[in-house]
Amino acid sequence: MLHVRFTALTPSSAPAVWVVVGATVLAHGAVPRLCAAVGWTVLAVGILTEVAVKAGLVPEALFLLVSPFAQVNPYYRSVPAAHALLAALAAALTAAGVWARRRRDLPA
Repeated sequence: MLHVRFTALTPSSAPAVWVVVGATVLAHGAVPRLCAAVGWTVLAVGILTEVAVKAGLVPEALFLLVSPFAQVNPYYRSVPAAHALLAALAAALTAAGVWARRRRDLPA
């Protein structure tokens, strides 16, 4: 029965994952050689700050500030519109990435 509870929590993390993808798309449009590094760095910062908070190495406020995963984590209080705000941020990052890619001089 425990796996059912965790499976039910999984879709709530989707907007945070979308933010990571949006940052990667933006990096692909702006600095394509670094897009993989940017994507992994955004993901790593989110995960490592959560680990550091749970280990007591950094204050919880830092995790809430830098990680999109903090806003959808069921163990932290988040604003009711957090999912919508993260989805809007992800859409804006993706749109900026598509716009930046279209500005590059690429053959059709």
